[in-house]
Amino acid sequence: MSSKKWFPNEDEVAFWERETKNVKQKVKSKIFIKEPCVEKPTIKYSEYNFFSTMSDRAYNELVLNDHANIDHRTINNIKRSLYPIDSQIDLHGCNLENALRALELFVLQSWQKKYRMLLIITGKGHGSNSIRDMMIKWLNYKNIRPYILRVSMASAKHGADGAFYVLLKRDREYNKTL
Repeated sequence: MSSKKWFPNEDEVAFWERETKNVKQKVKSKIFIKEPCVEKPTIKYSEYNFFSTMSDRAYNELVLNDHANIDHRTINNIKRSLYPIDSQIDLHGCNLENALRALELFVLQSWQKKYRMLLIITGKGHGSNSIRDMMIKWLNYKNIRPYILRVSMASAKHGADGAFYVLLKRDREYNKTL
């Protein structure tokens, strides 16, 4: 192909104007679908700090097995392993940094997919800096905390002390726009 740009001559312009003179503009439809006004959460990896200060924590911290703002039926179903698990992640074999990144990505994607119950398998771990010991601290980070309603230890059926149930909040803003 040549590198020169093509420009129409006078005859071609006149032909085009003649041919398009009787073309009517397409009428726009009055029906439209309103897109939901929900911003998708983004991940900012530069905000990680393993030795977090109070500024990295949400105002209302998560506490293991806290029953606030949840009805008794839901709590009983979670305790008896009757609440359906929508998704799970296994963090065995990850170092702390990779586990934190995988956890945050997993929680945000699960919330976007409108999942409710997550199973996070950490293993029992040894020492003060195991993934299991850091889990509650990580779930309180300001990038993750707004999406979580409750966290509790898993039942023996799903890993007992080496796993956590995480109940995600519903997307109430999305429901209001419909």
